[in-house]
Amino acid sequence: MPLDFSRARPLLQDGDLAKLFVEELGWEPCRQKLTMRAGERDFAFAAMAEKRGFTAWLCESHDGRLPDHSTRLKLDRALTQTSFEHLIVFATGDRARQSWMWVRREPGKPLSARTHEFTRGQPGDSILQK
Repeated sequence: MPLDFSRARPLLQDGDLAKLFVEELGWEPCRQKLTMRAGERDFAFAAMAEKRGFTAWLCESHDGRLPDHSTRLKLDRALTQTSFEHLIVFATGDRARQSWMWVRREPGKPLSARTHEFTRGQPGDSILQK
């Protein structure tokens, strides 16, 4: 089933990511939660959806600050103990700013982090087409 951009864009704009994954992308709902520490900060993760062992996680920052790239990589590495294949959406509490991160893991090759930044008001096509 092809993605219906006219229905997916408003969900991305509104930050309704669980509905985007489940209702528009056809993933299964997932309700797992966990907390991880990086540096002096705790980060709460909520699984939004999963498909064939691949989990989409949301990490909300309620202070308006998204973690820097190095912290995101540390959190990604720690998260592999819970779900090896995953996508993390780092977002502000209002979800107006989001950083989508997926790390490609291939045997015998170095890890390759793919990041897409999103700010409310952008069309979000680079995220929706991936």
